[in-house]
Amino acid sequence: MTELDRAFHLARTLRMIVVMLCRGAALVFAYRGLSTLTLGFYWYIQRRPLYRAGMMPASEAYEWIQLGLERLAPGVLLALLSTLIARWLVPAPRAVCLRCGYSTTKLTKPVCPECGAPVPIESTGDAGPRREAPH
Repeated sequence: MTELDRAFHLARTLRMIVVMLCRGAALVFAYRGLSTLTLGFYWYIQRRPLYRAGMMPASEAYEWIQLGLERLAPGVLLALLSTLIARWLVPAPRAVCLRCGYSTTKLTKPVCPECGAPVPIESTGDAGPRREAPH
């Protein structure tokens, strides 16, 4: 296994960990939001006669719904965007020169043509000249 392959496996593992953490946090937000909505609806049903009689202001009746939706929204966003967050936090390794950043995917020699730095042989695309198949 080359260094680049190890780096890809490490990046993939780290991304999976970030996705699991994001989705775990999304579950916590969703649980708190849904429990707040449930308690709010229960509270509203108990006090509905007061609301209909005009003894309770309308703004007070819907505060629990608003609070529940505010707590639920981050959970939904985290669940939907967890893979994008993982890609942003853990970038995939690329085959580039460590000194200047030149792409080393199609080099034939283990030397960077831009700055002359030695490049590991695993990050070069071709280690030597191509041989054509006989006709």
